[in-house]
Formats: sequence, C-alpha cells, structure tokens
Amino acid sequence: MLLSTLFAATQRVLNKLHLFAECSSNPHGRVLPLWDAEFGYILYQHVPLVYNLCRQKNIKKISICKGMSPFYYFIDPRMVDEHKCSFNQSPDLKKQHDVLKYNGIMPNYAPYYTDRIPPYFYIYNKHNREWGKDPINTLLPHDLKIIFDGLCSPAIYHRAENDKSLGTYDETHLSGDFEVAFSSNISTTKDILQHQGSRVMNALQIVLAKNARLVIGVQGGMAVMSSLIGARLLVLCKAGSECRRDYHFYPQTHNSTIIITENSDAIQRVLRHTCKKPSYFHASR
Repeated sequence: MLLSTLFAATQRVLNKLHLFAECSSNPHGRVLPLWDAEFGYILYQHVPLVYNLCRQKNIKKISICKGMSPFYYFIDPRMVDEHKCSFNQSPDLKKQHDVLKYNGIMPNYAPYYTDRIPPYFYIYNKHNREWGKDPINTLLPHDLKIIFDGLCSPAIYHRAENDKSLGTYDETHLSGDFEVAFSSNISTTKDILQHQGSRVMNALQIVLAKNARLVIGVQGGMAVMSSLIGARLLVLCKAGSECRRDYHFYPQTHNSTIIITENSDAIQRVLRHTCKKPSYFHASR
C-alpha cells in the first residue's frame, strides 16, 4: 500500500510538472549552460541561480544535467535542454568551491511535492570515497541495524550507487558480524521504481523527503536536498564543514528542521523520542 501510494504521488508530480512553471522564455534573456558539478552543489548553486534569473524574467534557455528537471519545476520545459553529467567531482573545482550566494532565495518545493501518504521514515545513505579517502560519512551495517530496530513505522531505504573501485557493497546481503536484516517493514527505492530513469528517481526522492515522518541520512548532497524542501532531517556527519556548525549548505528557508550528529547513538535517541511523541523533533530544534 505504501509503495503504490508513493509511486502514484511521484507520477502525479511528473504528470503536471509543466503546470508549475513560473517563468517563460525571454527571447532577449540569458542562454545558461550549467556546469557539471556534484549533486549537492547543483542544488546549492545552480538551482538558486536559475530561480533568481527566472524571477527577473531573464532566461531564454538553460541546459541542465539529465534527470534533474524535478528540481527546476518553475521553468517551462520548453526552455530546458539536458546534458549528461557525472554528479561526481566537478571538472572545474574552483567554480564549484567558490561559494555562490544568490540572496538565499530558493524555490519552494512544498506546495508541489506535499501529498497525503501514510506515516513512514525515509533513510538515505552513501558509500563512496570522500576527499580521496575511504567512505567516512556513511551508515555502516551496525548503524543501520540500530535504526531498523528503532523504527515504529515502515521505512524506505535509499543508497546512491557506490564507487566501483570500492567493490560490492550490498547491505541486503551482508554476512557475519555486520549482517543486517531487511524486514518486511523496510523497502528500498528500487522496490518502488524498478527500472525507471533518473528523472523519476529525483522526483521520488523529493516526495520521500518532503512527506516523511522523519528523514535520516548522511552528510552530502541528499542532506542539502532535504534541507531545501522543508523536511524533518537527522544527519550523521563525521567529516565536513557541516560537522563544525557551518550550515550555509542547509538554507532553512522553508521550515526545515535539522539535527546534525557525529554518532549513531543520537539517531537511536531521536528515533525513540519521535516514536513516542511525533512533535518531538520540532521541539528539539
């Protein structure tokens, strides 16, 4: 029931995405080819840049990374070209790491992605090299077990594709000391989408984060995304500027509520309180 409801909500958004457009093409406006960048930087830099130009009615056409159109709901689809992106380390690191600010004006995703969905938790993870090192900000099997054992509602789990050089990392088939039991109460985004493309996956991720009882994840692009859309968000952060209370990546412009922690014990505690008192998360901001 939950999976079919989430899939239907995602399809509804995609079917009417063109109706959300807030700006149309200006023949004298800018033609904007957006550079390849990591997923989080696309959300933090590209989206507000395009949104502000949209508000100024100063866009003729844009070229975005393939599959990212759900994040640009405010643009008429006829103005959009798509190109292939890696979503990994930018070929232009200086451009990516020059922190661009556009008056903090971000599009409001809430009206378009809010839906009536039964209670659930959304858990996202990554297992990739970070800053040239082995995975740091990742939910390991014992972290996942702590989370799964504390759930009081069904959960949807998502992990981005891992770096091929790290070998196979499949949480559903790990054995030995790190065995994790995926129960009937826990589904994955693949269970919902099967073999749909990146555009549908991105729309689903926004729907999942916006409507979840609680989002639990790790530092990185998905945390940036969840902060933009008004989610209740608990982030495991072991390394990165966010761990040092540098929250400029998390513009809380649309009533997002964020707790950042360095250990999984805090995740267990927040889960326990959230299950006992659904309003707990708002009170602990």
